[in-house]
Amino acid sequence: MDSVLTEMGEWLKWDGQADYITLTGSGEPTLHSRFGKVLEFIRSKTTILAVLPTSGTTLKSRQVREAAACANVVKVSLSAWDQASYGWMNRPHIELQFEQLVAGQKDFRVKFKGQIWMEVFLEAGMNSMPATEYE
Repeated sequence: MDSVLTEMGEWLKWDGQADYITLTGSGEPTLHSRFGKVLEFIRSKTTILAVLPTSGTTLKSRQVREAAACANVVKVSLSAWDQASYGWMNRPHIELQFEQLVAGQKDFRVKFKGQIWMEVFLEAGMNSMPATEYE
């Protein structure tokens, strides 16, 4: 954590030009216990917009919602409309429930003052068929 913040601070001093700084890595950024500290660092050291991409599965946690609120932009993913489609599209851990995912995103939206970008996945033959095929 310290080395990441040090490197980012050096970059900001040296050049520091970007439209966005996005938290990425291997997997879900909100699973890191100190992701909010990184967002706070970005917000305190620069005017560059901080972006947090998330699957949204952890937004059911109040602590995660509070830390995520330090971002300027939160990009959530949504690729399903019920538990069955959620399982098919995402293959989530057995304890993850679609209703909790949606409820967490709604709870986050209530207090979050920044932008929310929603990433919607379309899968041929599942959720991208012409409307006539649904009738």
